[in-house]
Amino acid sequence: MPDRLGLDALAPLLGLVDTDPDPQVRRVALAVAARFPLDAQACAELATYGRTVAPSPAVQSLDAGSVAARIRAEVEVILDTRDVDARLALLSRLGQYGDQLSGRKAGATRGMHRGVRESAHEDPGGALPEERRVQLRIVQQGHRRRTFLAGAAHVIRCWIGPLEDDEIAANQPIPDVALPAEGLRLQAQLYWRDGLGNEHSDSQFLLLPAARDARSGDCDLHLTVPEGESFVAADIVFRYRGRIFEAVRLDAAVLVAGETETADHQVRLRVQASRREVLDIVNSPAVDGTLVLDAPRSPSADPGASLLLFDAHGAHAVDLGGSATALRWLNDTLHLTETAVVRRQARSGSPGTEELDADDPDVLGLLRTLARHGANLWNQLRDNGFRDPGERLQLLNRTRDHVPLEFVYDRGVPAEDARLCDGWREALQSDTATCPVCSRTPLTQDQRDNVATLCPLGFWSLQKVIERIDPDALPGSGSGASVPTAARRSLRPIDSALFACSDKVPEAERTRLWETLTQCVPRAARAADWPQWKAAMQADPALLLVLPHHDTDQGLDYLEIGADGLAHAQARLGREQLSPSYINPDATEPGPIVLMLGCQTATDTENPTGYTDLTRRVQQQHAAIVLGTLAKVLGRHAAPVAQELVRQLATVRDGDTDFGTVMRRVRRRMLGRGYLMALCLVALGDAQWRLAPLQADTTPAH
Repeated sequence: MPDRLGLDALAPLLGLVDTDPDPQVRRVALAVAARFPLDAQACAELATYGRTVAPSPAVQSLDAGSVAARIRAEVEVILDTRDVDARLALLSRLGQYGDQLSGRKAGATRGMHRGVRESAHEDPGGALPEERRVQLRIVQQGHRRRTFLAGAAHVIRCWIGPLEDDEIAANQPIPDVALPAEGLRLQAQLYWRDGLGNEHSDSQFLLLPAARDARSGDCDLHLTVPEGESFVAADIVFRYRGRIFEAVRLDAAVLVAGETETADHQVRLRVQASRREVLDIVNSPAVDGTLVLDAPRSPSADPGASLLLFDAHGAHAVDLGGSATALRWLNDTLHLTETAVVRRQARSGSPGTEELDADDPDVLGLLRTLARHGANLWNQLRDNGFRDPGERLQLLNRTRDHVPLEFVYDRGVPAEDARLCDGWREALQSDTATCPVCSRTPLTQDQRDNVATLCPLGFWSLQKVIERIDPDALPGSGSGASVPTAARRSLRPIDSALFACSDKVPEAERTRLWETLTQCVPRAARAADWPQWKAAMQADPALLLVLPHHDTDQGLDYLEIGADGLAHAQARLGREQLSPSYINPDATEPGPIVLMLGCQTATDTENPTGYTDLTRRVQQQHAAIVLGTLAKVLGRHAAPVAQELVRQLATVRDGDTDFGTVMRRVRRRMLGRGYLMALCLVALGDAQWRLAPLQADTTPAH
């Protein structure tokens, strides 16, 4: 007899073909259902649901596993990333089986047998996921509405709980998560910018009980809609310890006084982000502020104006419109500066002293100009009412734009002859958030426009832990990105690695990097080309290290490794070829750390963030962390930076060390040694991943 869960899941799927109001969902449901080969026994069982299905000969018995696998496979084939709403709607309409069949409930995987600690909250019984959702009610003068009223004040009453009749509910349920016995205290924050650019925000707290069938308390958020508005698209973010727990978008029409609501007036409440999987990391550092970069609300809008900040002070939009200019300048200048420094050292006969040359005119010139660009970004933040929330920031990037928060500089505008501050060496060797010298002399507003010294910790890349969350890496997004869960708090120990490199990196640097890797990692393998790399992935390495040449050919960018003269099929891996088989073929959880330091990004690529966009593509192939660069860099510099990354990752001794802290440390140490490219390192992935130490008796193989 076919498995009960499999049949019960198929029944609503088949029912959606005729009844669902969303044509996109009907199309997907039909396409999925049509691809299930059912035997006669299964068809007879399904007949009880009023559906007639012709049996297919010689098929295996229908079970829950096959149903889940087929639904996932077919939905992913039919829907692309832009159709995420329809995919989520389909899964939510499958009822209580939706989350389980969507693959979000983690089971045992190869990665969970590699020394990764499991949480005591893991439910071995496989209980069904809870059905709680964000819900709300629009109230105006005591009356419930499905629209807003122009020129009137409203209460948006929010709560999280089981579905209630006639209430406005989010299009996704909350998946199965273990909450503390005392419940979860969430901060709900509302943000809306009206047609005149005026900001509207409110913030309240609510308590979500631990019991899966329990309802939270109500949270009343207030919104007054001005005259002349026709539509409200408001963001409501629920934050736990500063991190996004749930983010939803409320869309509703605005009527004028006397205009009657009709059946066509439907409120949409769509989930924008879900980060519930990290709730179990209660002893990790709290996030001080969450920024959301969303698509502009209109084609003519400035993308920078869609950067929203949610912190303890409230919610508001900030504008970083000068960020693209800073990126283009850095992409051109950094490589030229590094080249000039290397050539000068070669002419003088000294290869460098492994310390930043604080007197080198090219180095000082680059740092001063970069700090000026960063000060411009800081001024734009300040002009929008931004108050620095603290040391740890989370950025949810829901567009393909890149906002270089790492380049923000908050120590004023350096003078034309500004020198490095007296505390720069000590600051770059520390792990504290402030410079030991500059922190003693806060700048007044009058001093900020012409500062005699330049402090490295004025750059946010060296001062803060910035956690970048890609929309395609969110649970439920349909991508394969690896994220922490209550059952998976730590990455795998770095006990295995795969290495490949372009021969454009000098041979001496390649050799030193390979020696460091074999000294630090017990099992290290090396690939001479991409076919070898793909074959070596069957060993499931925990660390992937590649120093490729990044370039374009006929408008398509690619990563090139190996010796000069290799055939393109061996040397080049195009963006369009990237698949899990090159990153994590068995979808091991947690996924690997990928260090992808391009020895030179494409000089003819119009988009200076194209390489960063490529790292996003890599992360979607079941990677946990992907490290890339924002600008083209020297191959001779990429290798030493990679060496330091390997040393730091492989020598972790504290199981509570998080990746974000290590990343900031590497940037500081390498800049202190004179490697300017350290300023351009950007990591995608959850900064709260813990780094698992190697076992004490593990020794590298030589």
